[in-house]
Amino acid sequence: MDNNSKKRLYPKNPLGIIALFVFLIEGISTASLKFVLENQSQYVGHIVWFIILFPSLIALLFFGTLWWRRESFYSPEDFREDSSFISLIQKVERLEIRQEASQLDPTADIDAFLKTLETLVKRDDIYAAVQVGRSALKESQYESSSQIFQYLLQHVSSSHELHTRMLANLAYSLIGLGKFSEAIRHLLEVRKIREEKRFYPWHAIALAYSYFQLGELENYKEWVEYAKKREEYAKSIPAMAKLYPEIKKDLLGQ
Repeated sequence: MDNNSKKRLYPKNPLGIIALFVFLIEGISTASLKFVLENQSQYVGHIVWFIILFPSLIALLFFGTLWWRRESFYSPEDFREDSSFISLIQKVERLEIRQEASQLDPTADIDAFLKTLETLVKRDDIYAAVQVGRSALKESQYESSSQIFQYLLQHVSSSHELHTRMLANLAYSLIGLGKFSEAIRHLLEVRKIREEKRFYPWHAIALAYSYFQLGELENYKEWVEYAKKREEYAKSIPAMAKLYPEIKKDLLGQ
């Protein structure tokens, strides 16, 4: 018998081990049933029910695992390359942390957010981390969202493609907190990095609103006019009018 044949005599992955375990348990149970029947034991009913229910329970657990954690049935040897197995595990872990992030309560304490953010940043899932901040921002949790985006800006490289999105969302959070001068600084930085082509009307209106709140009306009017010249402006009016009701008339051109 060659080495390859010897290797196949026993299971090496979780699925094979489970199958062997079930086979042994069922074999022992069947043998025990014969013994208790011969001795007319009071435990006959218990063993019969065990033989009936045990396979059903295993089947339920099997299909449950197959649905939620199918990767648990495989070992590294089931993959052609170790990198394939590692890649699968990383994808599963990323999905799990994303699910955890999506289930965070937007009104939760900032510590709960930061713990999840730390994991997302370590796994380089910056998009999901930004979405965590966005969820808090949408719920008007401006203090939490500002801390989230400040954390991301400190821990994610400024060369990252989402850097300006983090800056813009931090600015929106600061507007919610009434920190208009800081918001202006971040929005102007976004403008500098993105240049005119990718500085969208919602950025410009947020900038205009901040100037409006500071009483700098010339700058306010300049950025409102800038936003109106962008082709995306018309579609943005309803959302911006709702966000900034104080300047709604100017946005609608009334």
